[in-house]
Amino acid sequence: MKKLLLTLAIALAAVLPSMADSPLTSTNFVEAYEDDANVKMAAESNYFGGHVLGVLCGETYATIGVRLAIVNQFGWNFDGQDHAQIMASYLNEMYGWKSEKDIIKKADAHTLITYAYVKAMDDYFDVKAAKKIADAALKKAPKSRAVNMIHAVINAQYTFNAGKWNKIFPEANKAATDPNLENDFSAAAVDLIMEYIGLYEIN
Repeated sequence: MKKLLLTLAIALAAVLPSMADSPLTSTNFVEAYEDDANVKMAAESNYFGGHVLGVLCGETYATIGVRLAIVNQFGWNFDGQDHAQIMASYLNEMYGWKSEKDIIKKADAHTLITYAYVKAMDDYFDVKAAKKIADAALKKAPKSRAVNMIHAVINAQYTFNAGKWNKIFPEANKAATDPNLENDFSAAAVDLIMEYIGLYEIN
């Protein structure tokens, strides 16, 4: 019995990604937008403020793909970070939204999914609040491939943290392949995300 369990453990380790990886930390798609001026500026400055916040919050126009790519560029920190609070404060200055409830209620879907992604990156060990925000964004823009893909990534992290790895692939795959969704997200970005998420496919 012990030998059987060891064999199964080795087989599982060979098939599934390392626990050091996760849907949020391993889906790097910024390279699909690396030629965009706003993405280049964010990469060069590495400063989560000023022009970057203007783009993320919709004050300075950029496509939703670019906004999400910038969040992907800044990435995550094992010890946590406070980018969501910085973004919330900026939205408060712009619109007078004093709470997260205000953001969820009043922000457009693109700003909302961007904020959800930022919040998820801040603490990928606990994405429950980010998932709630992403859910609200999806309700506002159910036909957006960008919103669907990032919702899927955040939800994948949520199920990953809960140990329900078998539920990770289906939603992301649907978001990636559904022909009825608006193509507002780079096909290259979709492919880069699915390159990792595909590791969780169970045939």
